[in-house]
Amino acid sequence: MSEIKQENTNRPKGIKTFPKRENSPDFVLGDMILTPNDFFKWVKEKEQHLTEYTDKDGKTHKQLKFQIKNGDYGVYLELNTWKPDNKKSEQIESDGDLPF
Repeated sequence: MSEIKQENTNRPKGIKTFPKRENSPDFVLGDMILTPNDFFKWVKEKEQHLTEYTDKDGKTHKQLKFQIKNGDYGVYLELNTWKPDNKKSEQIESDGDLPF
C-alpha cells in the first residue's frame, strides 16, 4: 500500500524557489519566481493569517509573515502561522507579585 503525501498548504502558491547555481556568488541562496495571479489567489485563502503593522507615517498595512527554510530541494518559503499564547501574556500582566 503506497502512502499518500499530503500537500503543505502553508507553502505559498505562485512562488517557486530553485537551488543556487554552481557558479553563483556565496551570498546568493537560490532563485525565486513569483506568479502574481496564483500568489494573490493563495493570499486570499490565507486572510486569517494576515497581521497589521503601522509604519512611521501612521499608515496601517496588512502583511503575511513567512519563514525561509532550507530543505531537501533547497531554500523555500512557508507561511509562519505561529501566534503568541494570549492567556500566558494576560496572566503575566495581571500578576501583581513581581519577584523584584
